[in-house]
Amino acid sequence: MHAHTHAHTMEGLDTHTQRLIHTEGRTTRHILIFLIYSLHHFSVLLFFLHIVQFFLRNGC
Repeated sequence: MHAHTHAHTMEGLDTHTQRLIHTEGRTTRHILIFLIYSLHHFSVLLFFLHIVQFFLRNGC
């Protein structure tokens, strides 16, 4: 029951997103691409900081 409602909600969100992309067009696509790039760079930054922390911990 719970899994079914969750899947239905996700499906609703997906159709909403598709409608948004369809209506907004280029602007929304640019925003989505920008968000994806930002998240990617943020994860890379976190990974880099994690490595630095690891080296500092081993150095001490």
